[in-house]
Amino acid sequence: MKAAKNHKCFQYEYGGQTLKLVKKMATSKLPTNISVTGKNIISKGVIGSILALALFSSTLSAKSGLFVGIDIGASILTQDYRGESSGTNHPLRNGITTMKYSYLMPQIGFRLGYQHYFTPTNGLRLYGSYAVARTGMVNVERNSGAQIMEQYFYATKRLEANLDYLLDLVKTENSSAGVYLGVFYGAPIITLNRKNARPDQFSGNLKQRIVGINLGLQMTLADHHRIEVGAKIPLNKQKVERIYATNTFTFKTLYAYQLASVGLSYAFVF
Repeated sequence: MKAAKNHKCFQYEYGGQTLKLVKKMATSKLPTNISVTGKNIISKGVIGSILALALFSSTLSAKSGLFVGIDIGASILTQDYRGESSGTNHPLRNGITTMKYSYLMPQIGFRLGYQHYFTPTNGLRLYGSYAVARTGMVNVERNSGAQIMEQYFYATKRLEANLDYLLDLVKTENSSAGVYLGVFYGAPIITLNRKNARPDQFSGNLKQRIVGINLGLQMTLADHHRIEVGAKIPLNKQKVERIYATNTFTFKTLYAYQLASVGLSYAFVF
């Protein structure tokens, strides 16, 4: 038996028959055309993954972007009044008087901010809002209008920072509807312009920090037009105290205000 060897196989002759054994060398290389084909497959896979990721990201952020809007509605100003008197020469004579008033004022405002949807139905928005409102002249009358005891009006300005969570409950290709819930922080200015105010009566500007809740219903049309019906509910009150004292009596008054609002808003998402 004899054997011959080449670079890829061994050949044996045995009993008049030739046996050929092929041995795969560890250092052998793939043919050039196979290597190029593999590289093309890898490149196409990478490109496909990038395109799929871009399409997925576009779907998630379809409604994300800057927005500007207008708010129309009403401010609801609630006033709690408490008067305490002490002394010998006062009609109440060590008495306590409490009253509550509510004022409904037409309001107009604007908003500017950014919203981001991190899933197709869940998002957040951060924005600033500014609104103004005013009552008409209020007359406090006596004897069925024969005598006007007091005249005053209220005006408000509110500049606030807002953070809302957005949830779309119903969704189509270009539109959606859902709810929102969030918080706001600001320092609204409440102005009471009172004619001939007494020393124990508040008149002027009141500016204190407040926090509150935003909530409402929201709808998006054609991916860019947002329409909302909502409310802003404060969680704390703005307070001011006045004290008037003489030699014979002391009269102290406390005014506590809460400024809420309801209304309709429209915003365009860029």
